[in-house]
Amino acid sequence: NVIDLTGKLWFSPTVFGRLNGGFADIGGGRLTDDDYGAGQQLDLRTISNLSGNNMYYINADIGGRVKEFANHRGNLDIFGGYQYWHTEHRAVGVGVVVCNPAVFTCSGPLPLPDETSITNKANWHSIRVGASTEYRLTRRLSLIGTAALIPLSLIENKDIHHLRTSGPDALQQNPSISMLGIGVGADADLGARFMITKNIGLNVGYRVWWNHAVDGKVTFHGVSGSAEYPLVQFDSLRHGLTAGINFAF
Repeated sequence: NVIDLTGKLWFSPTVFGRLNGGFADIGGGRLTDDDYGAGQQLDLRTISNLSGNNMYYINADIGGRVKEFANHRGNLDIFGGYQYWHTEHRAVGVGVVVCNPAVFTCSGPLPLPDETSITNKANWHSIRVGASTEYRLTRRLSLIGTAALIPLSLIENKDIHHLRTSGPDALQQNPSISMLGIGVGADADLGARFMITKNIGLNVGYRVWWNHAVDGKVTFHGVSGSAEYPLVQFDSLRHGLTAGINFAF
């Protein structure tokens, strides 16, 4: 559940600045960690519960009004700006689903259910351009929408594998695995607004954010040395219902 705040300031009748931010605790979930060997053989699959997670983001845009619809039906704005999107997951406990004894130690006691096993932090830095519109169906009810393309993103992702501190599969700590890549993406918000008074409205809608890495590298930071590989896939997808209140001054 995300708490989201937006402020929009008009510098002139056609030029505005907008600052948007949100933050949330992730209520729970499950992390699946897969390790593949030569020939894409699945050597290890573990599952862990997610606990103590958080997410926050900031959007800073500059835009302008390019069209007023006839009969005061609405308007069309364009904008461009910067997006920072941070997500952190902390996984606790380990449940072994698949294990290859030729590669990993598959026997022995498992960590306690509340013991931290993996911490993952992903940061997207993005440039975005898009458009926002409002079309009034009646004096009180209107349709609203925003769509933005992300032509360039930078992804920084770091894992800490807290339990891999010894043995042939040991990894360094902070980070154990790091990823750096570039990508693209898109944001979209669709909804409706009902004006209670001239200056106060209620909004409902649906939001989708998607970022996708197209190139990059992955570095495994081993205790006795590091290894680097191409980053072939990294995606962040978040979507859900939105509801809020809008004030105009």
